[in-house]
Amino acid sequence: MRESLEHKKEGHETIKPVDCMVILGHTIEEVTRASGEKTWKPTRLVQERGYASVAFLMLGLRIERARAFYEKALEEHPEYRALDVSFVPAEDVLRERYADHPELFKKIMDEFENSEGFRKTDEDERGGTDAARGNAYKGKGHY
Repeated sequence: MRESLEHKKEGHETIKPVDCMVILGHTIEEVTRASGEKTWKPTRLVQERGYASVAFLMLGLRIERARAFYEKALEEHPEYRALDVSFVPAEDVLRERYADHPELFKKIMDEFENSEGFRKTDEDERGGTDAARGNAYKGKGHY
């Protein structure tokens, strides 16, 4: 994606020009079990292709856990520090998509953020992030 978005969600990076964008969009359980690999394997492929930057696009509430796995991957693969890596909330893309209809975007996000699925996912992500940073991660629900 070569065009920056002007919007920024607090605590996350904005979309900026990058060489490659990786979209992580599996079910919660698949992402939870494989986040570490899904984060560093694409990074390796990006580097092998000679790119200098990559953005990972995912739900904003999943970014901290993905970042924790990426930081763990850097311990094993310090060569990836040469890449400009960012984590972009999918909500920012939607915000741009609905820029002409901000009331619709707000309605969509309000419904999403007030749902039981959001609450449960947020809880799981917080537990998973803490477990990943503490080297205690054993998969979804085991933290």
